[in-house]
Amino acid sequence: MLRALIIGPDEVARAEAITNFASSRVYRPGSGVPPPGDDPRHVAQFLLGFRCVFSITEIDRTPWRHLSVSVDRCGLPAPLAVEMLGHLFGFVGPLDSWVGGPHGDAKCIVVAQRLAMPSLGGEQAQDPPALDHDILWGSARRNRKER
Repeated sequence: MLRALIIGPDEVARAEAITNFASSRVYRPGSGVPPPGDDPRHVAQFLLGFRCVFSITEIDRTPWRHLSVSVDRCGLPAPLAVEMLGHLFGFVGPLDSWVGGPHGDAKCIVVAQRLAMPSLGGEQAQDPPALDHDILWGSARRNRKER
C-alpha cells in the first residue's frame, strides 16, 4: 500500500531537534548500550504512520548519519519517501549514493551516509573505512520496537 508523506513545519522542526540532539550525542554500538530507537529523542513519528530513528553512529572511529524508516502495519516505506526523509535529517545527494537498503527482519529501510572527516595536522583527509553492514543491520534490528 502506498501512502503519502506529509512534511510540514512541525515535521521539519521535529527532524531538526532530533538531528541537533543526535549530533551532540554520538551513538557507539556496544554491549549494554541502548539503541537509539529506545530513546524518544532519536525518534520521529510522522503523519500517516512513518517512523524514523536517526542517529550519528560511530563505527571504527568513523561517524555516519544513520536513519531507519518504517511504516506502521505491513510493508516497507517507498524509496522516494526514504530519500525525502533522509534529506530532512541532513543526508546529501540521491538515495542511491547512500549505503543501505531494505531490512526485512526489521521491516524498515536503513540508510547510512559517512560524514566528512576533517584533515588532521595538515594532512589530506583520508577516506574512512567501509561500513560494516552487520553492525548497521544489527543496530536497525535493535532500533525497531514491536508494536
